[in-house]
Amino acid sequence: MNTQILSKFLSSLALIIVALYVFLMPLFFLPVMSSSIFDFPKWMLTMGVAIILILLVMVKTITEGKLIFPAKKYSLPLLALLIITILSMVFAQKSPQLNLWENFLIQLMGKGGLILALTLIVFNALILIEDKVKIIISALVVSSTINALVAILAYTQILPKLINWSTLASKGFNLWGGSLSLLTALVVTFSLSLTLALKEKVSLHKMLLFVAAALQGLALILSASLILPGQAASPKILPWNAGWSIAIDQLKNVKTALIGTGPNNFANIFNQFRVASLNTGDNWFIKYTSSSNEWFTILTTLGLLGLLVFVFLSFRFVQITLQNKKESNIAATLQIVFIIMLISMTVLSFNVSTLFLFFTLLILIGLDQKEANWSITNNQIAGFVYGAVLLVIFVGSSYLLTRASLAEIYFGQSLLYASQNKVAETYNAQIKAIQTNQYVYKYHVTYSNTNLALANSLASKKDLTDNDKKQITQLVSQAIREAKGAVALDYYNTNAWVNLASVYRQLINFAGQADQWAITSYINAVKLDKTNPQLRIDLGGLLYSLKYYEDALDQFKQAINLKPDFANAYYNLAYVYMQLKQYTQAYAAMQNVVSLVDVNSADHEKALNELAEIQKNLPTQTQQATSSATKRESELVPPQPTPEPKTQVDLKGQEDLEPPTQSQLKEIIEEDQKASQSAETKE
Repeated sequence: MNTQILSKFLSSLALIIVALYVFLMPLFFLPVMSSSIFDFPKWMLTMGVAIILILLVMVKTITEGKLIFPAKKYSLPLLALLIITILSMVFAQKSPQLNLWENFLIQLMGKGGLILALTLIVFNALILIEDKVKIIISALVVSSTINALVAILAYTQILPKLINWSTLASKGFNLWGGSLSLLTALVVTFSLSLTLALKEKVSLHKMLLFVAAALQGLALILSASLILPGQAASPKILPWNAGWSIAIDQLKNVKTALIGTGPNNFANIFNQFRVASLNTGDNWFIKYTSSSNEWFTILTTLGLLGLLVFVFLSFRFVQITLQNKKESNIAATLQIVFIIMLISMTVLSFNVSTLFLFFTLLILIGLDQKEANWSITNNQIAGFVYGAVLLVIFVGSSYLLTRASLAEIYFGQSLLYASQNKVAETYNAQIKAIQTNQYVYKYHVTYSNTNLALANSLASKKDLTDNDKKQITQLVSQAIREAKGAVALDYYNTNAWVNLASVYRQLINFAGQADQWAITSYINAVKLDKTNPQLRIDLGGLLYSLKYYEDALDQFKQAINLKPDFANAYYNLAYVYMQLKQYTQAYAAMQNVVSLVDVNSADHEKALNELAEIQKNLPTQTQQATSSATKRESELVPPQPTPEPKTQVDLKGQEDLEPPTQSQLKEIIEEDQKASQSAETKE
C-alpha cells in the first residue's frame, strides 16, 4: 500500500476512534462490574483507546520511517507532565514491601493511569489526526446532551418507569456516576454549547446547539439543586486550611516536595497528616480522597514539579487561544471554556469527568492549530527501533489491561453472588479475581472477610468433626494471609491495618496470641492516623475486652482529647471507670453522654437509664455536672467482649508479626499522647 494512502487511512481511523471515545466516555458504564460500574469502565475505555492509538502510531512510524512529535506550544509541558507522573507513580511507594515495578502497576490502576492514558491520547491524536476538530466537538456536544437528558429523566423519575433497574431509582442517577462529576462536566459542556451556538452562522446548526445548551442548562440546574447544602448528595469538600496544611507537610521531604506522594495516594496522606481541627465538625469521620481543590491535590500528589508543569501548561493553552481567537471561532470558544475549567480547579478537585474534559480541550486546541509536526525523516533504523518500542508497550499494556478488566469483572460478580447468598460462587469468583490481578488491595480485604465468615459459620455447628476443624483452620489461615496481603500491597492504608486487626480480634480465644497481634495491628493503624478518635475507641475497646483497663482508659481519654464532643468516647470511658469501681468519674462521664446525644433519640433514654444505675453506686449524692459540648447524634456502643470459642485454631506460620510486650504498649501510648499534643499545638 502506498505510504501516503496508508497515512490518510491511519488518520481517518484515528479520527473515528478519538471521536467515538469522546462520544462514549460520558456515557460508558458496565453493570457487570458491580463494584465500580462507572469509574472503572471509563478508566478501562481510556486505557484501551490509548493502547489502540499507540498501535496506529507504531504502524505510521515503521511504514514512514520517521519519528514524529506534535509541534504544539504545550507539547513540551505535556511531555514533562507525563514524565513527572511516571516518576511519582514509581517512587512514591504504596508499600515498602513492593519493588518499583509493582508499585507502578498498583498506581496505574487509578488516577495515575488515567492521567498517563489521557496524555498519550492527546499526543497520539495530534500525531495522527489532521484538523477535523469540528467532528470531535460535535461528538462531545451530542454525548453531553444525551447525558443531560438521562439526568433530567432520572430527576423527574421518568427513567425508572422506562427501565426496570434499581440503580435508576435515584433522582441523582447520571452516566458520569456522581452528582458532582455531572455538575462539573455540565458547567464545561454547557459553556461550550452555548458559546458555539452564539457564534454559529448556519441556522440549523445554531438551533440544534441552542437545544443542546438548553437541555444541558436544565440538567445543570437540576443537578445543582441535588447538591445544595442540606441535601443528601451535597458534596463533602475538605476545608481549605486542612488541604493547605497537608500539602505543606509534603514539602518537608525532598522527594515528596519535588514529585509528590503519588497520584493515587491522597487518601493515605490525608490520614497521616489530617489536622485535629476536622474532628470538631459534623463530617469528622469522612476519609477524603482528594484535597480542597485541584491545585492543592496536584501539589500534594505530584509535588512542586507537577504543579509548575500544570501552571505552565494552562498558561500555554490560554496563550494559544489568545493568539488564535481572531482567526478561529473555535479558539475563542475554547478559551472561554478553559478559563471556566481553571476557575473550577480552584474550587474542586479533578474527578473522572473533569480530567477527561481537560485533556479533550488540549486535543481540540491542538487540532485547531495549523503547525506541522516535528519529525526526523529518512531514518529507517530510528523509525524501526521506535516502532519496536511502541510494539512492546502495546503488547504489554494490552496484556495488563485485559487482566485488570477480567479481575474487576470477577470481583463484581463475587459481590453480586454475595448479595444472592451464593456462597460457593462468591468464594470462587474472589479467588479468580485475585489470581487474575493480585495487585488490588480491596480484593484481598474482601476475600479475607469471606474466609473468616465461612470459618465462623462452620464453627457455629453443634458437632464439629475433625474435617470441620481442619477446614476452619485452613479458612482462618487464609483470612489472615489475605488480610496481611492487603497490608503488604497498601502498607500506609489505615483501613488495611484495621481489617487485619479485625480479623485477629475475631480470633481471640480461638487462636493463641491473636489478642496481641490484634493490638499490634491497631497500634499500626493509630500510627498512620493519629488524629482519628474512632481508632482510639476501637483500640480501647479491644484493650477493655482483654481487661487491660488502665490502657483502655488512656485510649478513651485520647479519643476525647481529639474530639471533645464524642459521646461514644465518654460512654466507653464510663464503662472503664465502672470496672475500676471509680463511680464518681463514671457518673461524670455518663453525664457528658447525656448532654451530647440528641434528646429525642433512643441513645438519650439509654444513657439516662445507665446514669441512674451508676448513681446507685455513688457514696454520696453527687451534684450533676454540666458540659458545654455541642449536642450531636451518636450511636452508643459499649466495649464488646471477645468471642467465645468452640474450637481452637493453630496459627503456626504467623510468627512474623511480633506481638508487643506490656512495656512496649505503654511506650507506644505515651508516644501517641505526645504526638496528639503536638498536633493540637500545631492547630
